Amino acid sequence: MESAHELARPSRIGVIATAGDRRDRDMRELGQIAAQHFDVLVVREDVQLRGRKRGNTSALVAEGVREAMEAGSRCKQVEVITDEIKAVRRAMNRANRGDLVVVCVDKHGEVMSELENWSSQARRAPPASATTSQPPTPTTRHPRTPELRILSLRDLPRRPIDAHGSKSFSVGAFGICADAHLVAVTLAPGGVIGRHPAAGRQLLVVLSGSAEVAGHDCEVRTIGAGEAAVWEPGEAHETRSPTGLTAMIVEGDLDIGAPGEQIDRGDT
Repeated sequence: MESAHELARPSRIGVIATAGDRRDRDMRELGQIAAQHFDVLVVREDVQLRGRKRGNTSALVAEGVREAMEAGSRCKQVEVITDEIKAVRRAMNRANRGDLVVVCVDKHGEVMSELENWSSQARRAPPASATTSQPPTPTTRHPRTPELRILSLRDLPRRPIDAHGSKSFSVGAFGICADAHLVAVTLAPGGVIGRHPAAGRQLLVVLSGSAEVAGHDCEVRTIGAGEAAVWEPGEAHETRSPTGLTAMIVEGDLDIGAPGEQIDRGDT
């Protein structure tokens, strides 16, 4: 049994969630895996529930965490706070100096603002060990030229997806841009991304191969390398590829104009 002091001072705190269009067993497995790496977990939910009722997704993830805890995992406490910002605040309130807090985000901009507020408060607070009023010793900073980053889509860790009847379909996490998710997609010849609603505005950019895409009207159109399909939030859509393809999918808070049009929210 862990002592009260150990529970009050965890070394690793995680804020986790998953999309609602995953299988129940995948959600439980997420909780089980996370429980092996964190002392405390806060389970939240995305704004877009993707067909689930509020509280269902987080309950399944938390169930997986508790199963791992009963088997002796590293995690000793789990909380369900469905609101993302409240979950982040809870995690930060639990953290002590030197602790690691990992936050899996949905509302990227709002979470960044929240963390910046925490950072500002920390800078304003005087150090607890300060005993004199002497100014700090200045440090010399040398400018560093940023290095060019080369990212290979071929080397991304990938995981297979079979939801909505999909087959021969895998994704690799690539990054987050503003309030959008960016993933690399691979479809083997004959692969299918099953028909499902878009959680946000979605852009499918074909890099190689070809795709047969359809939206709410179910009309099938063929696009190739250098072409993209756009689906609106909530629009049911599917993608097939007789030949196989590699593509990038961007989904979230996107403004997409006509080809060649420059969109800058600061100008509107």
